Amino acid sequence: GCLKLYCECFNAGIYCNESCCCKDCKNLPFRASYPASDQRMEMIQTILDRNQHAFRPKATNITASQRGDEARGKAASAPLQPHESRAKKTKMGCNCRKTKCLKKYCECFQAQLYCTATCRCKDCENIVGNAKREALISKVKKKEEEKEEEEMKQELLK
Repeated sequence: GCLKLYCECFNAGIYCNESCCCKDCKNLPFRASYPASDQRMEMIQTILDRNQHAFRPKATNITASQRGDEARGKAASAPLQPHESRAKKTKMGCNCRKTKCLKKYCECFQAQLYCTATCRCKDCENIVGNAKREALISKVKKKEEEKEEEEMKQELLK
């Protein structure tokens, strides 16, 4: 019921709404007549007790030179240069076991990144050249675009 970190809304710290395709959703705003809001707060606290960084973004921006240093096994010690192009990087890498890194449970896939050497996944299919992965990412991007278009339409109707 949307009280897990793989729910995009819950993970982002926002409530689900009409545009979500949830079933039996418990990630709803507080209403005195709706007991799920208490469950939501309890779940947030439980998750934070296990991992205080759980709701922080899973991907950060790094520069091309830092990515190169990391690939060569060097620590990124140079300060960021404003003119360098920026890229995303997951903070810790994923730890997928059964999903082959092709579901939103995978923090790399969710950030639309390929898995790297820092990942501890098994049977990974989130790799360059995998047609199945590319089709799934295209589908995710299309859904995001449709959601943005719908939000723009809603804004115009207001």
